[in-house]
Amino acid sequence: MKSQLPAVPGIAFTAASISGLPGVTLVASKPDFDEPLRIERLRLPEGFPGPEAWFSQLIDVRSGEPLEEKAAEVALSPVEEVKELQQLLNAQEFDAAELQERANELGLQVDLGKANRHQVRSRLRSFSDFFLSPKQCYKAVERTLRLYTVGGGLQTTKSADREQLLAGCIQVDLKHFQAAVQAKLCGIESINEYVKEGFWERLTAESGAPKPVLKTAFYSLMYGATVYNTRKRALETGEMTLDQWEDFLDTKLITELFQRSEENLENLRAADTVLDAYDRNLCELLAKRPKGKHSGLFTLTSARSMAGSQAQSYELKVLAPLVIHLLKKKVPVIAWLHDGFIIPPDHDPAMLEEALEIGRKLLGELEINSSFEITTLGKTE
Repeated sequence: MKSQLPAVPGIAFTAASISGLPGVTLVASKPDFDEPLRIERLRLPEGFPGPEAWFSQLIDVRSGEPLEEKAAEVALSPVEEVKELQQLLNAQEFDAAELQERANELGLQVDLGKANRHQVRSRLRSFSDFFLSPKQCYKAVERTLRLYTVGGGLQTTKSADREQLLAGCIQVDLKHFQAAVQAKLCGIESINEYVKEGFWERLTAESGAPKPVLKTAFYSLMYGATVYNTRKRALETGEMTLDQWEDFLDTKLITELFQRSEENLENLRAADTVLDAYDRNLCELLAKRPKGKHSGLFTLTSARSMAGSQAQSYELKVLAPLVIHLLKKKVPVIAWLHDGFIIPPDHDPAMLEEALEIGRKLLGELEINSSFEITTLGKTE
């Protein structure tokens, strides 16, 4: 049956009306937000007061017709342990109403003075999805073992927003895990040296730049991004100066990273077998149709994909058994974050310690120089 709703190009918001969204607080504005901001996909609670253009259903903006939201079948992981984790995450039940109430009370602060239109759209979508459906659903995707949320949600929400929405909850992270895996796979000894002294603390001290921009730049370079593009993105943030960038490049860590990472990519391109943490051959999985002048040789892109997929598989190798243990003990996992997860504040500390011991044992067996960091979200010193 055809919808009676008129076709609309999206939901139009102005800076003034954004603050009318449930739980959304407008912090600042700037002139270009006086014009309507188009949100192509947004969900609002049934009966929420607002302009007629706001609706509680998900709408196909091209036809104006409601989209059926099914608890659709999600793709399952090809690895049994990861599939078990995925199914347990999707089957769990916990009180979503409390999270919704907290989201409404705390509010999402949208600082329009520092954001562009794309960022505002993305944050409002994630927030509205969470507001209506706090329980996350996870799917497997091709070419990686990582589990992604259906429709975005907490996994794609900015960390500051996530802290605000889940204040009081406990987040467990693997510290500098991807770097530690590269130390193992590529033999980058300086990574372990930096870990002993405080990885990001030493890099921050040597370059003078803050951790967030350093983290993005480091991982970009580690997986083969060009120096030009990485520098451009780092400087565009306004959080790193050109002098700080030069100091960053001159550190012992980055000097060795360039050498070892390039050697690793060359080895991956020439290899017939590249195993991930679950002994799957990534050459067969990620490069079935190699491109380039020489048939049978992997492209740079394929090699980078293999390097990333290989490292990411170790996240699951360490965390999957740990989180499966918690879920089987009926400890709710509010969010799976690839290299970490979030549980409610009223968890049993003994249960968490049991699970962490499983993870520590695996880190030792795999010879990965990482550890667990436990944070209470929203807590300030």
